[in-house]
Amino acid sequence: MAKRILAWNEGAGQFYREIGKKPNGRPARIYLGADEALAGVNVARLVALWGAVEERWGHWDQNQMADDPFPCWDDVTLTLARAVGKGQWSVTVEPPDDGPQEVAAWLATLRSYFPMVRADVADPAAAEEGSQRLKEVWQEEAGRQEATHAREMRNIKDNAAPFGGKVATRETLHDALDAYKAWTEKSSVDIGGVTTQSGKKQGERAARIRRYAKDVPLSDFGIDEIDAVIEFWRTRPRKPPTKKTPSGSPYAFTLCKHTIRLFKHFLRWLHKEKSFPWRKPADLDLDRTKIVPDAETRYKIDTYGKEELGLLWQHASLFERKLLLLALNCGFSISEIGSLDWSEVDGGFVKGPRPKTKVYGEFKLWDMTRQALGTPKKTGPVFLTAGGSSLIARTEGNNVCAKIPAAWYRLLNRVGKHHKGFKRLGFHHLRKTAGNEVRKLADGETMGVFLRHGKPVKSDSLAGLYSNPVFPRVFEAQDRLWEFWKDIFTPLEDVELPRKTTPEQIRQIRRLKKQGVQTKKLAEMFGVCADTIRVYCRKK
Repeated sequence: MAKRILAWNEGAGQFYREIGKKPNGRPARIYLGADEALAGVNVARLVALWGAVEERWGHWDQNQMADDPFPCWDDVTLTLARAVGKGQWSVTVEPPDDGPQEVAAWLATLRSYFPMVRADVADPAAAEEGSQRLKEVWQEEAGRQEATHAREMRNIKDNAAPFGGKVATRETLHDALDAYKAWTEKSSVDIGGVTTQSGKKQGERAARIRRYAKDVPLSDFGIDEIDAVIEFWRTRPRKPPTKKTPSGSPYAFTLCKHTIRLFKHFLRWLHKEKSFPWRKPADLDLDRTKIVPDAETRYKIDTYGKEELGLLWQHASLFERKLLLLALNCGFSISEIGSLDWSEVDGGFVKGPRPKTKVYGEFKLWDMTRQALGTPKKTGPVFLTAGGSSLIARTEGNNVCAKIPAAWYRLLNRVGKHHKGFKRLGFHHLRKTAGNEVRKLADGETMGVFLRHGKPVKSDSLAGLYSNPVFPRVFEAQDRLWEFWKDIFTPLEDVELPRKTTPEQIRQIRRLKKQGVQTKKLAEMFGVCADTIRVYCRKK
């Protein structure tokens, strides 16, 4: 049994402790320093270390792996013990003369048994390489075991099916949806191997299906369960409640349509995927699904009128005015503006394909639009963020930069503050507004060429294969657009944003405050924070 007292060595000038046994049966002397308080702390760790040595020997002896007839210190554990005696929390030890994988396994075992002091090796890179390789080996082994299990379960199910037998599987619907989500994000990548926005969107839809679908073993996932999932989305379930909609509004028609389409693709993928023992039921019939429509049918698109465009221009900053000009002049939306390159700007024209449809188009720039683009360059994005990246460049989280949508909704908030009830439409509705006016001033084919649609002539799907678009008609329509809208555009850089609170409103706030109206009430009345009210009331 180990002693429970500290001894003092005059020659060494240190406290010490004799604990455990060496292979020769004699106790090991561990020096603990001259500070009695620290020595007491280190002794507790030393006792725990010796207990771990005894525990390890017990495991080895049980498995007939012990080289010694009793638990004792070896060179490595003595190195750990002396490091503990010095108050150290890590120490470099000499590994066995083996390969990186063996060293990594040995080091992992050592750290598992002796957590009271961290053992390191002189070449940590080699140990890390071995750990990584071991991880890959066990992952490969896990994959082989999973594949073997899936194959055996598939064979058992196939053998039992003709006799009416049903075999329960451990794989569940949620497991399959998780695997499908990972497969979708891995297969939908760009040239750089990064998941595309389409892949992310598909993964989000798969996660949404999983969130609402009941988890069942795949052996129980039959026609009734499939129909239940489709019926759930066909009837457009309600979203989780929020502050604005406590009861939750129904999911959009388009979202439910795309969700059902993805679920049907998931079923086809699951039928072919060898890692899951599931087969599509023979009598499953995936017919066309009719989604519950909106209560009100829309007969026309939402666009902005001339007066509304004038209000937007009046309240816009310089950057927001540039966005307005490109959207109205060329029918550009977020992706077109963000990807616009100087190589596509040819004097007073913009020539290039649309990012979404890859359809080529040409546009005549208004004089004010050319001014908004700035000094021409040979190549490079026309618009850059403060950090020098594109307006649609991906963030570190692989999300598209929201610079343009954020600027647009700031503008709508600014306009809505001074003009209650102003329409809040998405930025792409400016593109619809421009296309709608081009159709009025010219014709439908010119509008299709202006918007760079894949099939501008709806009555002849092969027109684009046997003839070129008539861009001069587009230029003429753009000139007419300028004549129609030019009186709403003040000089580009003559920006004077309206004040959040007018002088008359400030005087009214002071009068109401003198009458005893509470600050919180005034803040609600005028749409500002309470601190702003206090500042206005302090002014003379």
